[in-house]
Order: sequence, then C-alpha cells, then structure tokens
Amino acid sequence: MIEWAFNQEVTYKRFMEHDGWGSPTYEPPITLEVWWGAKMRLIRAANGEEKMSEADIKTPLTINPKAGDIFTYQGKDYRVLNAGTPPTIYGDTDHRKVFVETAVQ
Repeated sequence: MIEWAFNQEVTYKRFMEHDGWGSPTYEPPITLEVWWGAKMRLIRAANGEEKMSEADIKTPLTINPKAGDIFTYQGKDYRVLNAGTPPTIYGDTDHRKVFVETAVQ
C-alpha cells in the first residue's frame, strides 16, 4: 500500500485485559493515519462467528490490531472483529487489513 493512501486520522487503543468488574482496559491511545473504507461486509470474526463489518481499514505494519482493540474515527468507536496481513501480488506485505463493528459502550 502506498503511503499517500493513509489519509484518514484515527485513534487506536490496544485491548489489554478485563478488570475485576469485567470492564475492558486499554493501553494509552495513539493517533495514526490509515485508509478507512466505510463498506458493509459479512465476515468471519476472530472467534469464528459470522458478523457484519462496518468498515474495511488498511493500517501500516507498525501496529498489529487484534479482536477487541478499538479504533476511534470521526468521534465514533469501532471494535476490531478480525485483522490480517494480506500478501501483495509480489508475495510481500505492506499493510494490515482490519474489519470493525460499532463498539457499544
């Protein structure tokens, strides 16, 4: 993925664990540039369930999103359903592909 395609700013919070009351805790948020595609798609989540993804995000390789992490885009929180590193036509990798759903607070 060419760097100029990462032109939307998001905040990313990596899930750490659930506290003693069952609430999720996160690492401090970081701001980064991604490519955000608002596209509904039926996907298989990391836990094996079929879910409706609300966006297809392409991120730099510097982060490694996993299920439960949070992206904040345009003031709205989105929870990661699944993420992966697709190979290019040349067999290398240059971005991560992430599928998200609206995070219910």
